[in-house]
Amino acid sequence: MEVTAYEAVPAWTGSRGRHLQAADQENFDIAEEIAQARQEIEDAYNNFQNACDPDLIDCYIYRGNAAWKRYCFLLRQAKAIHS
Repeated sequence: MEVTAYEAVPAWTGSRGRHLQAADQENFDIAEEIAQARQEIEDAYNNFQNACDPDLIDCYIYRGNAAWKRYCFLLRQAKAIHS
């Protein structure tokens, strides 16, 4: 069973921690997605460094660029939420 950051908030945080508002849930979701996008960028870079086949090299370049675009999009979304 996968536990999200939202569910992992400890009970001792008080009533606010137990009854997070929709905006708080959205912040947790976007933070998780940003972390996931960063991990995808790192994975693509590491795989690119170890690839020997030209097709795999192209694949990891594509994956890295796609993850970077998603990461930038998510950062803009997070900035819009906080402004």
